[in-house]
Amino acid sequence: MTQMEKAVQKARELATEYQGTLVGCGHCSFAATIDALRSVGIELVDERLENEMFKGLMGLTGGIGNMAYGTCGALTGAGFAVSLAVGIGRKELDEDKRNRWISYYHVREGLGKKWIEEYRGLTCRDTQIVNFGHKL
Repeated sequence: MTQMEKAVQKARELATEYQGTLVGCGHCSFAATIDALRSVGIELVDERLENEMFKGLMGLTGGIGNMAYGTCGALTGAGFAVSLAVGIGRKELDEDKRNRWISYYHVREGLGKKWIEEYRGLTCRDTQIVNFGHKL
């Protein structure tokens, strides 16, 4: 198993654990992804910055404000962490605007397409229907 495969498996385990303790898909999936990457030696942010990002993601849980209509918070939190790991920022965009596609690609291929396959959509509502068999 590669380091990235280990990190993905660890992120899944931690996300389930954190959902039970921290409660909330957006910030839990972000924290799980950051912690899983740390477990394989990849340090994206220090704990202070991670805590600030965590605060910002909290309101995106449950399809934004726990309303279930927006993009699933777990997908949002994980997508945020993946994009952060890819590392395309203002400098890279100033150098070449096409660099944005690097982040888009990794979030789409690593998360989005798989999410659609499993949950038949990207919204909190789509995810809840598959997970729990009911609409919110």
